Amino acid sequence: HNPNRLGKTLRANRPGGQKPLVAILDDQEQEVEYCASLIRRHIREGGSYSDVAILYRTNAQSLGFEKDFPRRGIPYALVGALRFYEREEVKDILAYLSLVVNPRDEIAFRRIINKPTRGLGDSAVDRIMEVALGGRLNLIEACKESLASVKGRAATGLEKFLSLITRCRSHLAQAPDASASLATLVEIIVADSGLAEFHRSKDDIAGTQKLANMEELASSASLYPLSGDGLLDFLETIELDRSLQLKNEEGGMDAVTLITMHNTKGLEFPIVIVTGLEQGLFPRDDDEGEDLEEQRRLFYVSATRAKNTLHFTACRWRRIRGRLFETKPSIFLTEINPSLYEIWKGSGSFARPQSSKGYHVASAKEAKPRSLEVGWRVGQSVFHDEYGEGAIVKVSETESSGALVVVRFSSGKLAQFFPKYTKKLEKTKE
Repeated sequence: HNPNRLGKTLRANRPGGQKPLVAILDDQEQEVEYCASLIRRHIREGGSYSDVAILYRTNAQSLGFEKDFPRRGIPYALVGALRFYEREEVKDILAYLSLVVNPRDEIAFRRIINKPTRGLGDSAVDRIMEVALGGRLNLIEACKESLASVKGRAATGLEKFLSLITRCRSHLAQAPDASASLATLVEIIVADSGLAEFHRSKDDIAGTQKLANMEELASSASLYPLSGDGLLDFLETIELDRSLQLKNEEGGMDAVTLITMHNTKGLEFPIVIVTGLEQGLFPRDDDEGEDLEEQRRLFYVSATRAKNTLHFTACRWRRIRGRLFETKPSIFLTEINPSLYEIWKGSGSFARPQSSKGYHVASAKEAKPRSLEVGWRVGQSVFHDEYGEGAIVKVSETESSGALVVVRFSSGKLAQFFPKYTKKLEKTKE
């Protein structure tokens, strides 16, 4: 498939072996669950955690595994990157969110008050702290009180900072909107704080990775409602995840490897799971020509890291920048002769319709509903006061906000709702 490829024929030295297994999953959460089930089965059969490697295209994709594995007692080792919540840009966004919910958070305040630079030096920040202490004010109130004492660029920067925090707090103060998620707040901070442009201007490649991490944080936040309680739940969950991740690091050397495809060159593992094989993610939609050929070579490298067993996973739905998108399988999977792989046939909550002609992305009617709150299921007809008639195409569980349902309306509009917070979305009789 690469026209510029040098002619050569490669043959395996080891006879026999299993065919690669292709698993078509519902979303990222089920992708993580699928990987965890493979790992648990391997351990039950006497294998080691270190036999397994999970590959993905971008570092941002590690978050789901980092969050879930410690809760399941699965040790992991992150190769070539910091833990997700320890990455600079992620800590910056979390500091903004912490200050929004707690304007007395000095650690968060000092981290972001001059990042990106606003002309506020250490002495100016110390004066704001003195105003807060002397007047028994929170840090946002102290900033307002200090506006008259700063001049020029520093004054402009402080005004913009206050405007951003005020805007974020006003969103939380409004009555909960069942169709709005906390991703909205993350996106506002990324865009209006200047952090996106700050990281993009420092380094094209690193900047792109940092933007991807911020987008992944927004996707994680999309499972929480846009409210004060939603933000508190989100931050508390992250603190729990951090503590579990620290316990994971205190474990032994036997651990599952989490690694990007780029970092696997020269490495081999008994079991390899290549994840996120959807068009737009791998390869990207803008990859063409030599760029597409390079991504195809990377796919080949990833597939040949497996000594014994190879798995490919793709999702029907994926959260990107806080929004849920239907996806198509990666062109790299469709280029493989269907006789060379098998379709994973799960059971229980993993059961999925199969195709005799390779795999396909199932429609909403084909997808088997997952075990969720009574009354909300895939295929259910609904009516919304503003959007009219529609049908539920996806239902997810959230940790503290009940069901999260995605509806496709007759107009073609796709929207998500937290039924717990709305009376506008109603089930209709069938």
